[in-house]
Amino acid sequence: MKKLFTTLNSLLVAAAMLLSGCSYDDSGLLSELDKVKGDVSDLQTDLGELTERVEALEANLANEVEALKAMVEALDAELAEKVVVSNCVTADNGDVTVTLSDGKSFTVYAEPEHTAVTVYTENGVQYWATVDANGVVVPVRDADGNLVPVVPVKEEKEEAVLPQFSKSEDGSKVVVSFDGGLTWQETGAATTEALDKVSVFSGVEFVKVENVYGAEVVYQAKFTLADGSTFSVDLDPVFSEMYYQTFGTQFQIIDGYSGGQVTSLYVPAGGEDALQSVSGNVVDFLIEKPAGWKVVPEDMRREGEPEAYWVFTVKAPSQEAIDGGLADEVGTVKIVAITGSGKVIPASVEVSANPLKSVSVSGGNISVQTYGSTTYVCGLTPYSAYSEEALSTAVAKMYDYMDWTWTWPEELGVNLEYAGNLETSISDFLGAAQDQSYVFWITFPEQDYESGAIKVDKFTKVVAPYVSVSVLEPLAGDAKVSIVMDTTDKFFAATLLPENYGQDAATQLENHLGNLAFFYAEDYNTTLPYEGKISDLTLFTKQTMAPGTTYVLAVLPYDAEKLANNSYTVADAVMVEFTTATPSVKDATLAKATISDVKEGVSKVSAKMTKDVGASFYYAWVDDATMSTLVSEADQLAYLLTNGKKYTYGSTTQSYTLPSGQTSVTLLVVPFSADWTYGDIVAQKMSVQPLVYNDIVVTINKVELTNGSGYYTADHTAANPYYYGYKVEFSATGGTAVDYKVYLADTSANYPYINYFGSSVEGAIAYLADNPTSYFASTSGATTYENSGTKIVKYKSVNSVPTTEDLEYKLIVVAVDADGKYSKPASYSVYYKDFPVPAAN
Repeated sequence: MKKLFTTLNSLLVAAAMLLSGCSYDDSGLLSELDKVKGDVSDLQTDLGELTERVEALEANLANEVEALKAMVEALDAELAEKVVVSNCVTADNGDVTVTLSDGKSFTVYAEPEHTAVTVYTENGVQYWATVDANGVVVPVRDADGNLVPVVPVKEEKEEAVLPQFSKSEDGSKVVVSFDGGLTWQETGAATTEALDKVSVFSGVEFVKVENVYGAEVVYQAKFTLADGSTFSVDLDPVFSEMYYQTFGTQFQIIDGYSGGQVTSLYVPAGGEDALQSVSGNVVDFLIEKPAGWKVVPEDMRREGEPEAYWVFTVKAPSQEAIDGGLADEVGTVKIVAITGSGKVIPASVEVSANPLKSVSVSGGNISVQTYGSTTYVCGLTPYSAYSEEALSTAVAKMYDYMDWTWTWPEELGVNLEYAGNLETSISDFLGAAQDQSYVFWITFPEQDYESGAIKVDKFTKVVAPYVSVSVLEPLAGDAKVSIVMDTTDKFFAATLLPENYGQDAATQLENHLGNLAFFYAEDYNTTLPYEGKISDLTLFTKQTMAPGTTYVLAVLPYDAEKLANNSYTVADAVMVEFTTATPSVKDATLAKATISDVKEGVSKVSAKMTKDVGASFYYAWVDDATMSTLVSEADQLAYLLTNGKKYTYGSTTQSYTLPSGQTSVTLLVVPFSADWTYGDIVAQKMSVQPLVYNDIVVTINKVELTNGSGYYTADHTAANPYYYGYKVEFSATGGTAVDYKVYLADTSANYPYINYFGSSVEGAIAYLADNPTSYFASTSGATTYENSGTKIVKYKSVNSVPTTEDLEYKLIVVAVDADGKYSKPASYSVYYKDFPVPAAN
């Protein structure tokens, strides 16, 4: 029942809105329509053999509601995409299957057998009504005798009353409730018959208009609802063509020659041009235009003709008005066509008094964007031969049809007469690969119609530079390169890693194109072509290049305009990948390093590396399995260059924490001189040592949590419940302790307790053995330790967000004997819930 009632209810709400003709808020309507997905499966009936017929009825009603929803939305949203009728099929019995432009379809029966519920209109307000067995509309009233509105009165803010359906007690009739199932009344629909063609529509007809040629043109489909009310939906032009008509309800700005849609138009300053439209059932327009422009529509229909062309004359402002800031050179003409059914169809055209929208040459590609299909002449002229005076003469000669012997001057390169947008490449334009720098130019010739003279006075040009970059010889930490270009003696050069922090070389370059000289390179006034080391070009390269490493060399020709406008793109760069050479010269007297101060702890090892002679050294911690594969010196050198870290200062002490299960590791170090001559590779294998406890047993006797003191009491309030301070008393047996170490850790994150050795207390002691000054406090042998300056705060995980969870703190105490050995730890768990609660201020 629920599905059937929801379907019909939502349908009638939508129908009521369409029939009212008044302004209303349809958000509730659309919300209810959204719920309609064919929800009728609860119908309380024992129809038996009628089950399939009932299911078909429910599905058809759901389709009708979905279609009606789409039509309502199209009617309500003025500038939204229209939903129109795109097709219909009429069966032999007169039933019409209607398809909308969004794909939804439903059937309107020529003779619907019954409609159980409809609407009743009184004083412009829609109320629920039922249809009895005789087809009479009976208004529904509530317990107080009041009519039940389809749409609730806004001021009362009540929920809409939704009908529910069921069957009568004897099973013969469909009954409906408007009070949530408290009371029911019969409709005229029988449960045992007339269920095949129950519809929310009682009919549909197609509105036809005869044009001046005597042909009938179909514009709209008019739907009739259960109570006799009607509303109209426009038809798609394709639908009309099925009836062999030219136009349906439509409006488009088109090209009069190609028939294609027009999106832009060039009109010379002070001149005018026309926009042609194809339209049907259009009666008026709303026009918005740029400052200084004029748009005048002209109705080209013959008298009595319902469809034809409208022409819009577009007049551009004068050049003086544009230059003086009184008018726009470029803008958008927006035209909203109003149809005979009151709907709107928007269209827009970008207009400009300048024919050229943009021109660019980048990465070997040429792009020209114009306003409209404007004719122009363009070409590629060698950089050294470019002359606008010579080109003006040559372009004018192109239009001198009296001189059949004239040919385009070879020294001016190649040319092309074209109209509209152009996307091509330099090589396609030339018919060969680029071998020098060219100037790509474009001009729009104008003809004086009185004298016939061709005027060519405005050129737009873009330099297409020829840049050749090649690697002549890879060197250790450098490379010899060749850079050739013929448009400038200045260029930018940068070296980049192919991948760096997840970014490829192109992305790295793009991120810093706005400040090339600062980030990656300097501009160089050299004698080109250049042949030499990369390190002689860029300071950046000197600081970062390493041997046996792959880099990308990027070279950009200097362009003052692009630099000033920050308009360089990655496509302007020539990028070449190369790999620096692995050092091959060894001399231990020029480069020497040593390893000393080796310390082997419980979980980590450390050592000091010193550069005795040389410019730098590389080092790496190598596990046993990997070390077994580095048999030769060449293998070890390659591994250090690929995986090692570079260090240029005198010495450094580094530590390495071994993963669980690993007991030894090798430290490899190779020194280098300034010219990448390398010295002896030194290696030191180190192993972790097991933790040995003394015999002292520590017992924690008492723990007190305090409010802290001094500075730390500032936050200690009920409103800001941070707690500070603790006092611990303990004792020791089984040996002599010269010191005690006390450590307080929570179990949230970022503490040795959880990060080392499986979050065990013993693991924390292992950490203490390797880091004796970290986190632990010394008591100097006293068996009482008090710290009022330790911040204890209720934190959640690693992001320091206060939480209501009970957070555990682990208090750990160990005894240290005269030999420096540790006792097994004594621990005490403290929970946040046990902390003292501060009094309110």
